[in-house]
Amino acid sequence: LNVSGSLGGGLYANTATSSVAVSNSLFYLNTAGGGGGLARFNAPMVITNTAFIQNTALSGGGLSLSAGPSPTSGPYVRVENATISGNTATSGPSGGVFNNGRAELYSVTIEGNTGGVYTSGGGNTRFRNAVLYNAGTLNCDGDGSGQISNDGHNHVTDTSCGAQFPTAGADPLLA
Repeated sequence: LNVSGSLGGGLYANTATSSVAVSNSLFYLNTAGGGGGLARFNAPMVITNTAFIQNTALSGGGLSLSAGPSPTSGPYVRVENATISGNTATSGPSGGVFNNGRAELYSVTIEGNTGGVYTSGGGNTRFRNAVLYNAGTLNCDGDGSGQISNDGHNHVTDTSCGAQFPTAGADPLLA
């Protein structure tokens, strides 16, 4: 239930010299300009066994992951064994995750957001063992400059992530 007028309603990390590890945590009902639950800029980060639920931001309702001066300036952010659900972006399609850096989304469930994952600015988003189900909005979106990679064993319910993702199409019956 935190509020930030800028970045990271629940957590903001922006230094490349400090590593951040988030584990066994819940980011719930946080609000920010960017990254309602969590915002990161260049900081080395690993997120495990964590849920981002019903957070709100202008972009990156659940998470905003950025790097600069280029998307490859910071290391990959690893998000593993996580749920990103019910998050809202009020001024764009990135309700779940906004990424203009490098992100590995492994064993994640991204569902029920106002847009799944938005990759931009030349960033790279890698999926493995992921379930993407954002009914009524795109699972993957972006500005055309980012890369979306299929590292295998993903369940996506639309064609928005690209031809490299076989579309399961069916409701994954998460409830």
